[in-house]
Amino acid sequence: ETTEKSASMYLPRYLPEVRKRFDEPSLIVLLESICADYDRLWYMQGYRGVVEGTLSVNALAQPAHSGAAGLAPTAIGIAFDLLSRVCNLSTGMVTLDTLQAKNLGHITTGGAETDAIAARYFLDAAQVDRTIPGITDDLTAAAPMAVHKAGLSIAEIHGLRSGGMVGGTLPDEISVNIAVRLPPEFDGIDAAANLEDALVSDPPLNARVEFIPSNISPGWYSGPLPAWLQQSIDTASRDCFGNQAVGWRIGGAYLEIEILAQEFQDTPILMTGIKGPKANFQSADESLDIAAAHKMTGAIARILSDSAEQPRA
Repeated sequence: ETTEKSASMYLPRYLPEVRKRFDEPSLIVLLESICADYDRLWYMQGYRGVVEGTLSVNALAQPAHSGAAGLAPTAIGIAFDLLSRVCNLSTGMVTLDTLQAKNLGHITTGGAETDAIAARYFLDAAQVDRTIPGITDDLTAAAPMAVHKAGLSIAEIHGLRSGGMVGGTLPDEISVNIAVRLPPEFDGIDAAANLEDALVSDPPLNARVEFIPSNISPGWYSGPLPAWLQQSIDTASRDCFGNQAVGWRIGGAYLEIEILAQEFQDTPILMTGIKGPKANFQSADESLDIAAAHKMTGAIARILSDSAEQPRA
């Protein structure tokens, strides 16, 4: 499968060919994951889902001179008012009651210590370079925000006119492309319906409003790993990295896991990798920590050896 990422739309077409070679694998290993440091083996236990879509607001019959500001409705202002129904626009944190997670516990199996390491990694990866009260000064409390809390981001705004005009114009219609990250256990279809209801119900100033989802991707939670695999992961991490392995949930998504999990429902999945601090993955200056790569190679070899010794059904 030779496209840019293994999460491409072409992956499912290869699974029937895999089925011809063996019916049910004993273990699936994916090596595309991130890690919060290079001192242990980090393996993924879950990730957030996402609802992407377009919020469109029509406020006028056609664009108007800005001299009407204060009299005529503003589509961009209405759009932001609607978005403020579901999130804090300054932080992106979703406030809609129906999208609040019940699980706000640790995001790592190592508890507060490795939660703080994970939070520091998330903040550095997001290029947060200043003090943010309640977040950068309390990493343990910040960690769940990146996984167990829903978050909204604005990707694009269409309909604003080009600058350079004195006074400018009032746009008749604005379209805002948004993405809402959902806690791992949330149903994406239900979340999209709740989001649409909150955004389009009773719009201000009789504006015409619609929200059209363009992508709904479910979150994923691995559940407990088989006892032999958990023991193998822990032993491999201690032997190769010198520390206990850590399972964690993350804020992004790896869509290939959902594809494989649906196809091989009885097969455990080990998602790990060394895209860690300063790796700059998917950027022009990607880098690889060679020492960590050696350790990961040894760890995976140990786990595969243990897998080969497991009785087959």
